[in-house]
Amino acid sequence: MFFNKTQPTSRFNSVNVSIIGTSAQAVFLAYVLQNSGCDVTIVVAPHLLPFYSKQGSFCIKSSRFQAKHANFHFAAEIPSRCNFCFIASTPGQARSDLLLLKPDSLQTTVLVNLSVIYNHRILEELNTVNSLTSFFDCQLSFNKNTVELLDQSPKIDIIDSGDNLDLLQELFVDSMININIVTANKNFLWQRLAPYFIANLLTICYQKSISSLLLQKDLRRQVDASITEILSLAKSDKVSLNASDILARIYTFADDYTSDIKTIADFHAFSSLIKDINHFDTPSLSALLNTAANKY
Repeated sequence: MFFNKTQPTSRFNSVNVSIIGTSAQAVFLAYVLQNSGCDVTIVVAPHLLPFYSKQGSFCIKSSRFQAKHANFHFAAEIPSRCNFCFIASTPGQARSDLLLLKPDSLQTTVLVNLSVIYNHRILEELNTVNSLTSFFDCQLSFNKNTVELLDQSPKIDIIDSGDNLDLLQELFVDSMININIVTANKNFLWQRLAPYFIANLLTICYQKSISSLLLQKDLRRQVDASITEILSLAKSDKVSLNASDILARIYTFADDYTSDIKTIADFHAFSSLIKDINHFDTPSLSALLNTAANKY
């Protein structure tokens, strides 16, 4: 068992959690699990360790009226005794961060991949026994050392694998993050990728809130056309999506949401998420991508 029931301060004192990545999601997740009593380590690439070790405290804004400071332990490798390992990389580091995984430790560690949109194909090749496919549905902003929660219903969608789910759910039982268990299906990635892709393209291109952009008739027509093109691309991948579901999800993005595509490396990873975008077959998506590329 991972949990030491004899500890008076927290039932999670014996739970060791590693979080790979330096994204807003990684910092927010570290804050939530550390508050639950877990022993949390944020794992970064060795060349980044000196920088993050000197970062000092982070300010976590969980609402407009609540801000707390937190300090985290950073390391360049996953501790030998690790019960859970979450991958929460920035888009540009989602693949390279997988080098921080040690095959030997994966035999006893539950691996929760929150960067599934960017690295699922590579991770599948590792064939880890305790790997959980998941998606962190949480809107955050990250400015210097401040992480702000932009929506009040953050959740982690996890494909039901039948193993380790009870332990994972217990980690978050008293936290602000909900765990949502979903049935495995081939639509899982596309259903989450489509609204994420369009919403981020809009905010990168126009630097305005999504709700205000959708009020502009010309941009709304471009969004509708882009959704139609994504439906076609998904269909070629034998996945059926619903246009109204995608649009409804786009509308749920917070007014002050800004894209997590911050660097040119992030954009390269982002722009390669959906294959076969071109000027002839997908002109709306192609135009948005070209406009977005000029922002970096």
